[in-house]
Amino acid sequence: MERSAFEGCSSLASVTIPNSVTEIERSAFEGCSSLASVTIPNSVTGIGGSAFEGCSSLTSVTIPNSVTGIGGSAFEGCSSLTSITIPNTITYISADAFKGCSSLTSITIPNSVTGIGGSAFEGCSSLTSITIPNSVTGIGDSAFSYCSSLTSVTIPNSVTEIRSSTFSGCSSLASVTIPNSVTGIGDSAFKGCSSLASVTIPNSVTGIGDSAFKGCSSLASVTIPNSVTGIGDSAFKGCSSLTSITIPNSVTGIGGSAFSYCSSLTSITIPNSVTEIRILTFSGCSSLASVTIPNSVTGIGDSAFSYCSSLTSVTIPNSVTEIEQSTFFKCSSLVEIIIPSSVVEVFENSFYGCYMLSDIYVGGIPSLRHNMFNPLPDEVYANAVLHVKAENMDWFKSNSWSRFKNIVGDYSGE
Repeated sequence: MERSAFEGCSSLASVTIPNSVTEIERSAFEGCSSLASVTIPNSVTGIGGSAFEGCSSLTSVTIPNSVTGIGGSAFEGCSSLTSITIPNTITYISADAFKGCSSLTSITIPNSVTGIGGSAFEGCSSLTSITIPNSVTGIGDSAFSYCSSLTSVTIPNSVTEIRSSTFSGCSSLASVTIPNSVTGIGDSAFKGCSSLASVTIPNSVTGIGDSAFKGCSSLASVTIPNSVTGIGDSAFKGCSSLTSITIPNSVTGIGGSAFSYCSSLTSITIPNSVTEIRILTFSGCSSLASVTIPNSVTGIGDSAFSYCSSLTSVTIPNSVTEIEQSTFFKCSSLVEIIIPSSVVEVFENSFYGCYMLSDIYVGGIPSLRHNMFNPLPDEVYANAVLHVKAENMDWFKSNSWSRFKNIVGDYSGE
């Protein structure tokens, strides 16, 4: 059957394909929005790309064992399709093959399949469960994204990578088992899986991609193994049920906003392997009461701890040279801060909104930098005690720090 043979025949309700046809070519029935059923004879060996794309009235189709290949987008947008049988002759499910089949409730992937293409089942919003056979070694980007009724999934040991957005938007997914064969979790892999309560990341995984678990608002616990060396930007952003997290010593980099708005997070352990806390890393962690920043950290990014409204005290290590803009912005419970001698500059808005600050200890002679906004609120200048070294008293009383009404030379720390 020739390419685009019946493309756009929107009133075509039924069709009989004779046994003489060996291939349904590309776009043969694309856009036949009234086509309700079709019988594919055993003579057909291949279904071309977009062959039935947009056949929104098609409710069921049986693919015979004679078919060895299904082209990309073959059944994309068949929104009334409730069931589909994929024969054992198929070795690969092409990209977008069943994308947008929103009425599809179940699918059986045979053991003959070795790969699932990108977005193959994206938007199959009625699909409740899926079993991926051990024959599958690769799953493409967004393969099951926005399968919003999917409650469980079994990933076989044959899979080595969970790629970008594989399960993104699967808002009913309550549990997932990641096998030891997986070495990487891609960007947005489980983004928006708001029913996912727990996940164990196996020791085989070395990297957690950007936004990998972003918006997993039911995620209460997660184990990050010692094999992981990097946590991507926004990896756990908005995981509002997460109460604690231990970052292993293998991790050298934590991405920007990695744990921002984890509003139930009460404690965090940052290992000595971490050299930088990036922009917004812990912003909005409103239950975080304390944090220890190791000496390995040389830089703390803008707004890294902003809106941590339960944070009462923090010690900045001697390895840090600058307190960046808005680092502790609106940490409204912060009463004490220790700034070591290594810090040479405190930027604007660093402690703005920290109205409860009562004691500030400064080991060196850092400059206060401000353009439009002061690093500290006016109330702190008026009421807090600035503790400095006795030999530095004159310096503090003759520059921008002189706004403090209470400067005492009683600090003996570093």
